[in-house]
Amino acid sequence: MKKPLSLILLSSAILLPTHAAEASTTNQVQTQTYNCAVANQQVYSYYWSNYQKPQQPSKPVAQPTLQQPTQPNEPVKKPQTDKPTQQQTANVSATEQAVLDLTNAERTKAGLKPLQIDAALQKSAKQKSADMATNNYFSHTSPTYGSPFDQMKQNGVTYRSAAENIAMGQRSAHDVVTAWMNSAGHRQNILTPEFTHIGIGYDANGHYWTQQFIQK
Repeated sequence: MKKPLSLILLSSAILLPTHAAEASTTNQVQTQTYNCAVANQQVYSYYWSNYQKPQQPSKPVAQPTLQQPTQPNEPVKKPQTDKPTQQQTANVSATEQAVLDLTNAERTKAGLKPLQIDAALQKSAKQKSADMATNNYFSHTSPTYGSPFDQMKQNGVTYRSAAENIAMGQRSAHDVVTAWMNSAGHRQNILTPEFTHIGIGYDANGHYWTQQFIQK
């Protein structure tokens, strides 16, 4: 089913400041509060931090700040066994692994640490792409799971800051990562130094893509 070539304005008050729109020759790019459209592909990004932080330990970060916390220290991690268990049970397809590899290649070029797959976040990202394909929508707000934060919470994901990139129509991992990197807001999410973990979802029915990032 073809998607309407509609432009979506993002009105959330918890986004980072807007950036000037960049030209694109292959994708419809929607980042923060600006739009530019070409062809039938779309990308869309969403960023939020310190927003209804679930089970946050003792480290309160500056309340009204919309930027990611600049604290380099990691919060106290719960059971030390959680991380290996999550990595062992993460369900990552070959296409999703390709997105991870390309994403981490961009981070390495920028001198940043690679992101690690978090199993709970991976489940959440796969759910999001499948939900968009099943319910025929393209938005950060799911009719099934609610906001990305709501969905993460339902999957037991905790974080200090988080972000989501979504895209539709790109037919390969290379195409979608290129589209995200050619858009300021998506590139910013991919190259945020504080992010430590990622979940990646791809649904071939409509070519829906999701990246969910967290700082643990």
